[in-house]
Amino acid sequence: MEMEKEAAIPKNPAKNFYKHYCFQLGRESPYEARNTLLVVAALIVAVTYQAVVNPPGGVWQDDKRENDAKMVVLTFQGGANPLCGACQQNLTTDKIDATTLNLTIIELEDGNIINKAGKSVLASTNGAAFPIFLLANMLAFSSAAQTILSLVRGCPFQTEMWMAILATYLSYCACVAGVTPLKKIHWTYMFITMALPFGIRLILEFYRRQKK
Repeated sequence: MEMEKEAAIPKNPAKNFYKHYCFQLGRESPYEARNTLLVVAALIVAVTYQAVVNPPGGVWQDDKRENDAKMVVLTFQGGANPLCGACQQNLTTDKIDATTLNLTIIELEDGNIINKAGKSVLASTNGAAFPIFLLANMLAFSSAAQTILSLVRGCPFQTEMWMAILATYLSYCACVAGVTPLKKIHWTYMFITMALPFGIRLILEFYRRQKK
């Protein structure tokens, strides 16, 4: 037992800890490594999914509209008396007749919606940071999901797991579309980002087979 403890403790923790905890085929079994990867990948999927449902800065609670103000100026001359009864008591008829009266009416109309309820605040306040956050989040989600699909291949209930991952993908994309303003959605970049981990994996597998 003492010999095993001494072998488990690195001689120089500052230099050997990283190497000590790296995966070693002779020390750890592939089964243990697979379980560890599944746990880490599932955690990344959960974190990235939650980040889309509740993006940084939250979402707008109410619609914010851009009010269009229309100003109407009504001019009365030559004896016109648009003043109310209370105002007439303070002015004589001669003063009213000799004075040009301007009545200004400001009418507010509902304009275009600037910020729609349920959309990301970050997308409206920081147009540069939001695309970076979204693409990085999608890349992490897709990479973790691709890892899970690779690890469950050939296992029991493989079909059900693939269906669950596919449904999670669709739900994730729906959440992205729900919190992202329409002008900020670039479906081409989003599709490329989501498909990138699968493309890299296919290229690596093809290269390994050709090398053999």
